[in-house]
Amino acid sequence: MNKIIFSGSANPALSIKIAKKAKIEIGQIELKQFSDAEIYARVTKNVKNKEVNLVQSCAHRPNHYFMELLIIIDAIKRMKPKKIFLVLTFFPYRRQERILFPGESLTAELIAKLISRTKVNKVFLVELHVDIIEKFFTLPIKHIHTLPVFINYFQQKFSKTADLSVAAPDLGASAKAQELAKALQVPYIKIRKERPSHEKVKIKKLEGNVKNRRIILLDDEINTGSTIIKASEELKKNGARDIYAAATHGIFSKNCLNQLQKLKIIKEIVVTDTIRQVKIIKKLKVISVADIISKNLN
Repeated sequence: MNKIIFSGSANPALSIKIAKKAKIEIGQIELKQFSDAEIYARVTKNVKNKEVNLVQSCAHRPNHYFMELLIIIDAIKRMKPKKIFLVLTFFPYRRQERILFPGESLTAELIAKLISRTKVNKVFLVELHVDIIEKFFTLPIKHIHTLPVFINYFQQKFSKTADLSVAAPDLGASAKAQELAKALQVPYIKIRKERPSHEKVKIKKLEGNVKNRRIILLDDEINTGSTIIKASEELKKNGARDIYAAATHGIFSKNCLNQLQKLKIIKEIVVTDTIRQVKIIKKLKVISVADIISKNLN
């Protein structure tokens, strides 16, 4: 077999799933840290003239996992593979994609440039925070969208959709939420918000009838949960019956999961396995992107 998959330490379970779906051999990497926290990586499988797929997520410990990624790429390149394809299931520093104040770093561009300098053959990016990040790369990329995974999940979950609607908690997610609503053949609810600071949210306006309806709230990620919580509270205030929060990336920083668990209006939280979930609560449902990624690799 001329193809092989390697995984960083962030989310090895997803790499195994992708390898099985794509019927590609999975290789081993020896990873450890020295006493001063420096990272050591050694590829223990011969990859000369092989097509190498490297899977890594850079959530929760972005500095560690991104540095680990660069080190692994360097280790693989020294073994003279035919090609290296990078599958980055969660892009780090994604929220700093534009300059708001003088003196800031454009970190999303910086990360893209650092990856581009590795000269891997192609980068597969899963559900970016904003599409503009694609333009920061100077090598071939493929942006994998996860909407089909959610369409499939909710089509199976809801056989009856008479009282179902879809909403996006902000403008950035509105296009995908409208596509989901169209696929499910249900109404779309528009929510307008403003963000007074980086992690604070205020709902300004809600457009559409939500009274006695079940609402799917679709976003690209759930981080602190402030956007989902504020949107859910506003929907409840306007008469919504149940909320199903859905997002590709379940970051769940700070006390997010506990807050979502306590909010009775939210019946389920659906995320994909782009990020390894350590804490599992009753409401949390994790669906896999392994199939959609494997199809892109073949």
